[in-house]
Amino acid sequence: MELDTISPLDGRYGEESAPLLSYFSERANLKYMTRVELAVLNEHLSRQGLEPLEDLNIDVNEVCRLEETTRHQVKALVNHIQSIIPDYAKPFVHLAITSSDTQDTANVLRTRDALKREIYPAVEELLRQLVDKMSETAHIPQMGRTHGQHAVPMTCGWWFTEYVTRIHRVRENMHVPCFGNISGAVGTFRALSYLYDNPIQFSEQVCGRLGLTRSECTTQILFSDSLVRVLGEINICFGIIANLADDIRNLQRSEIDEVEECFYDGQIGSSTMPHKHNPWNSEHVKSLWKVATPRYLTFSMDLISEHQRDLTNSASSRFVFEYLTLFYLAVKRMTRVISGLKIKGGQMLKHVKGFEDTEKAYVLLARAGVVDAHKVVQRLAERARDSDYWSFRSFLEYSEYWEKIKDVYDEVGKEDVIQEVVYEMSKWYRKRWSKDQK
Repeated sequence: MELDTISPLDGRYGEESAPLLSYFSERANLKYMTRVELAVLNEHLSRQGLEPLEDLNIDVNEVCRLEETTRHQVKALVNHIQSIIPDYAKPFVHLAITSSDTQDTANVLRTRDALKREIYPAVEELLRQLVDKMSETAHIPQMGRTHGQHAVPMTCGWWFTEYVTRIHRVRENMHVPCFGNISGAVGTFRALSYLYDNPIQFSEQVCGRLGLTRSECTTQILFSDSLVRVLGEINICFGIIANLADDIRNLQRSEIDEVEECFYDGQIGSSTMPHKHNPWNSEHVKSLWKVATPRYLTFSMDLISEHQRDLTNSASSRFVFEYLTLFYLAVKRMTRVISGLKIKGGQMLKHVKGFEDTEKAYVLLARAGVVDAHKVVQRLAERARDSDYWSFRSFLEYSEYWEKIKDVYDEVGKEDVIQEVVYEMSKWYRKRWSKDQK
């Protein structure tokens, strides 16, 4: 763990977030901006009948040194590029575009690549782990809960089905930003029009070189609408994962004890209480969500830019990459939790015993013609609740109503239907998120 850092993303979580350095670090930023500058440069050179350049091997340390003088990152990069390329190409570096074209388009590329290569695949791996758990636990009875109280029985697999469905839906809606902006000051293509009859086509060609689509309308900056839409879907997914973490954490309470996070050899739960197995990973995921989700509001505020350009997003937009990193860390942590989660089926079954049949009793009594069957069952349940022996069925069997339903009571209300639904859903999701999916 790196000790000489301020941000936990670089220090405590540095190893876990390392796969995103290729996209979100300052070094990566300079390299992505270089890709944009090269695309612009080569489009100019091609139109002038000059030989395009294959690559620009920049020295990022030299760019940083130049920025100490220019106080302008893009201009420092441009000056460095001009110093390392052939003379015939130097006049065309950064010609007729503005720094926002370079930076904003590079940010789209960075976000697109990180989402496609690292972040979305991580979400899909979490889905695969959840689908596996859903299938494995489809048959295990578990007490459903509402308001923190026992409700009616379901199965553990049914509980997992909720989160598979929710995460699947939001993953289906996740996309990647794809718009670039090469249009010059205030977005009017004015400078490019001094060079070419069709400056918009020039912009389209540059964006095409980068695998992007030209934004239909531009100001000096690239509209943040598309990015905010992407972040919105991610924020929903983040909230769902935090909800799952909260459920897991609560099911690990001593008085419930239905699941348990993997506890490794040598791991310590408490510095003073040796018996503790704390649900710290689930709590960690929820804590990451608490840090990240308020930032989405800040990014939404970046939708406003005064006239054609201001700099009120200059600091806030830099934290988009931290936000995406926080999400990535939460997804990876939750995947580890699910893969190692111990399901305590025996403990779940214990909790099902008691008032699991109140709903069934009232429905069957109503079908048998008992008026106010709900009130009848409620009265029997209250008597059971007040007794030391917590079994609703025993009170039902000794009531005057048992004769009306005893012949069918044990033949209905099996969990087979739930199990079959879970199995069928797991088959569908497994096919959708199989590792060999193209």
